[in-house]
Amino acid sequence: MAKVQPAKLLLFGEYSIINNSLALAVPYKQIYGFWAEIAVATNPKNAIQSNKYLTEIAAYLSELKSKNELKSDINLQKFQSDIKNGLCFESNIPIGYGMGSSGALCAAIYKSYCEEKSSDNLQLQAQLAQLEGYFHGTSSGIDPLVSYLEQAILIQEDKTIKILPDLDPEHFRGNATMFLLDTEISRQTTLLVAQYLENGKEENFQTNYIAPIKKLVKEAIESLLGNRENLLPIIKEISALQYIYMRAMIPDAFAPIWVEGLNNGNYTLKLCGAGGGGFILGFTSNWEKTKLDLHHHKLRLLYQI
Repeated sequence: MAKVQPAKLLLFGEYSIINNSLALAVPYKQIYGFWAEIAVATNPKNAIQSNKYLTEIAAYLSELKSKNELKSDINLQKFQSDIKNGLCFESNIPIGYGMGSSGALCAAIYKSYCEEKSSDNLQLQAQLAQLEGYFHGTSSGIDPLVSYLEQAILIQEDKTIKILPDLDPEHFRGNATMFLLDTEISRQTTLLVAQYLENGKEENFQTNYIAPIKKLVKEAIESLLGNRENLLPIIKEISALQYIYMRAMIPDAFAPIWVEGLNNGNYTLKLCGAGGGGFILGFTSNWEKTKLDLHHHKLRLLYQI
């Protein structure tokens, strides 16, 4: 019953989404999770642990249902029966990367076990947010929504969403390249967000980072979705600001290549999600040269833009 649910990437709006900026999240289909059974799982130990988590999730959903608080029509009897028969969720989505590993699982549960799926995106988001509440207490529902729809989502300043069905690799055929640099570092998003919120209390940070970054994020998204003529210069401004004001979110080992990109102009790096590890997002107009410059690091081609 392998039903694949992709990971998600937050391309723009990291942290500034807290301050009501635009944000853009996309599915990343090269990394995904899928249903399996313990008996045939590639990693039996992980499969057993996954099955245990599913048991706990089913109990969480059962409690919500007993209180008439469950927002979705999950067939709990079928879900629990499959769990008892060895259901597990295998995934190559790295933990601590902000890639929506829990979102992919919640999307899979909804897709496989919800009997009356909502066609209203706001209701769907609320239902998926409740499922992901098991992991995070509260959830925006964006991660599982991106995974479930397998489409890009634009989060607008008023927190409403817009589905962007045409934003996929086929949409882009430009000369520039968007890529991912794998830091191979897991991070604690909660601690990083707490630090950002603390920084946000300072007037200097509000004036010199939050205000300009919100403007640049809007310009970057509009450029990406439009003619993309000014995208790379905008990204360079974002990168420079992040190096000054978000330096704590850039792992020390990657600070030199961040500065090198700003200085030589061969490529530009920016935070991807919370930073502190995970992936770093890169942009270049010379992919072949960038691969040579960064040959010591693991790179993944994302889009030709």
